Amino acid sequence: MWRPAMLLASLFALCQGVAGAENKGDTGSADVLVAVSTFANDLETVRLYMGKPTVALNRFRVEFAAPRHDFYQAQTLFRKVNRLGSEVAGLTRQSPPPAPEHDVIIPGDVLRMVAYAQSQLDPIRASLGIEDKSPTPKRDPSIDSKDVFEELAQINRQLNLMIDDPFRSSDVIAQLSLASVYLAGVLVKMDREPFPTVPFVANKQPIDVYELLIDCFVLNQRIGERMDVPVLKIDARRLKRDHSILSDVYDLATILLSDVAFWSTRLDHSEDVFPPAGTLKNIFPAHVYAKAESIREQLDRVLNGI
Repeated sequence: MWRPAMLLASLFALCQGVAGAENKGDTGSADVLVAVSTFANDLETVRLYMGKPTVALNRFRVEFAAPRHDFYQAQTLFRKVNRLGSEVAGLTRQSPPPAPEHDVIIPGDVLRMVAYAQSQLDPIRASLGIEDKSPTPKRDPSIDSKDVFEELAQINRQLNLMIDDPFRSSDVIAQLSLASVYLAGVLVKMDREPFPTVPFVANKQPIDVYELLIDCFVLNQRIGERMDVPVLKIDARRLKRDHSILSDVYDLATILLSDVAFWSTRLDHSEDVFPPAGTLKNIFPAHVYAKAESIREQLDRVLNGI
């Protein structure tokens, strides 16, 4: 049995290794990818044991990513592997450690978050009796942040197929609602309506939300270009697909939120602009679609106002 003391010892060892790499002052994306690839190899042993399917989707193709994009992907990785650990190994459900307080996220921050995620994966492997550690991948000095992002995104997709308690519409709408609050703060300063009214259309599927969020990514990239701010740049055409699950939609919503939170604070904006209070007894993909539709309109208004 994997005991709490063993978990703490594993986490301490991981963080000591990360700290050692950071203290050398030469931690880069290549080091992060070594840790991420090790995680992926260890996760593959769990997938095989559980008999879960592999991801059949095309990989994300990213033209640009910064370490902060990698960090938030690693946070998502922690959430998902912790959820898997609670199902398989009885781990306590936890939230990931928060983003560092310093202004610029560096590869060392990403490496630390990957170490935390690994500390959730190790007890899963132990509970299944998987003892052999995967070999350490070779370090490639040509690696940059976009390579790390692509690998993390693929692992997160794989975890989507391994978790019995997947992300729900309420999880997705929570991420989008926070992005909407950031955007509303910008629009108030532009003297524009902060929360556009959009019609509610029933009978939507996760794939409908997914495609709408791709449109939001295109607008987000245009805002970044106009502001000369380094937002995530992806090949939107390669993200098109004929099906999706809510966990995939959650991933896109989280990525969009990280960018909106970044560039909105660099514009003149009001703090804490919230929509009128209201609660829904049930949240379905159609409600998430309506929120995404509102965000698309918010992004378009911001783009036309800067």
